[in-house]
Amino acid sequence: MIIVGSFSAAFLLISYFKKINADYFKEGIIVGLIWFGINILLDLLILIPMSGMSITDYFTQIGIRYLVIPAMSIAIGTSLENKK
Repeated sequence: MIIVGSFSAAFLLISYFKKINADYFKEGIIVGLIWFGINILLDLLILIPMSGMSITDYFTQIGIRYLVIPAMSIAIGTSLENKK
């Protein structure tokens, strides 16, 4: 799941940044945090009640992994910002 999610995120971020012409770093932060928030919210509403996990168990086993999304988007934004 982590590998498929990472490749999907990379593909979608590349597609997203192709449409951006300025403020790459800012866009990286915004899209990363929004995407992170959506994933956490969906898990809080659906996954946690279905699995019966505690919030602590969820964040240590699953939720912390979502930090890769803003890390990737900010890295891409920084890279594009430094390139121009």
